[in-house]
Amino acid sequence: MKKIDKYIDSVYQDFDGMEEEIKELKEEMRSHLLELVEELKAEGKSEKEAVQIALDLFGNQTELSNGLMEFFEGQQLFAKKLLRFSISVFIIGLIALSWVAITSPDANKERIELSDRITKQINDDAELSAEEKDQIKKQISSFNGKSEIIHLSIYYSEEGIEEAFPANVQDAEYVYLGMEPASSEEVVTKGYPLNDTWFVQMQQNEKKSYWQYLIPFTLFIVFGVLITIWLLLNSYIKKYIKEVL
Repeated sequence: MKKIDKYIDSVYQDFDGMEEEIKELKEEMRSHLLELVEELKAEGKSEKEAVQIALDLFGNQTELSNGLMEFFEGQQLFAKKLLRFSISVFIIGLIALSWVAITSPDANKERIELSDRITKQINDDAELSAEEKDQIKKQISSFNGKSEIIHLSIYYSEEGIEEAFPANVQDAEYVYLGMEPASSEEVVTKGYPLNDTWFVQMQQNEKKSYWQYLIPFTLFIVFGVLITIWLLLNSYIKKYIKEVL
C-alpha cells in the first residue's frame, strides 16, 4: 500500500546511520500498520478508510518522527562515544603491554653481557692478577643487573666448563657476593665460558614479577566490560523500539 509506505518513509526520512536497524524498524512498523488495516477491513471499513484510520491511530507523523529522531540521536551519540572510548582503552592497553614486553629484563641476556665484559679483563694465565680482579669488580659494580646477582665466582679449568661446572666456590679464583635471595625468589645457577680455560659461574635471582602486567590487563578487562555494555545497550534499544512501535 503506497500510502503506508510513503508514511513510513516520511517518518524515517531524516535519520542517518544505523541503516540495518532503521530498515528493520520500518518493516516492523509496516507490519503493524498492515495488520491494523486488515482488522479494520474485517470490521467493514473500505481499504481507503482503513488505511487512513490506521495512520491516524498511529499518530501524527511529524510528532512521531521528531520523537524517534530525538531518541535515536541520543542513543547513537552515547553509543558512539562509548565505542570510541572502548577502542581507546584497548589501544592504550596494547601500548602498555608492548612497553612491558620491551622493557622487561632478559636475565640470561644480562648474564651473557656480564660474561663478555669479564672476558675482556682476563688473559690465559692460571691466576688472576690484582689488576684483573680490580677490573672485574668494576665491571660488576657498573653492571645494570648486579642487584639480582647473589653469587658470582670465576674459575680456572684446563678441562673447560663442560667438565668443571658446577664448581665448588672454594676452588674459585675470584668471588663476588651479592644480596641474599628472598624466599619468593627463584635462584638460577648458570655457567658461561670466558675462554678456553676460564669460566664464570653465577647465581642470580629470577623473581617472577607480574605487577607490571597489572595495568595492561586491567585495561583489557575494562575494554571487555565497556564493549559488553555497548552490545547490551544496542540490543535493549532495538527491543525497546520494537515494543513501542
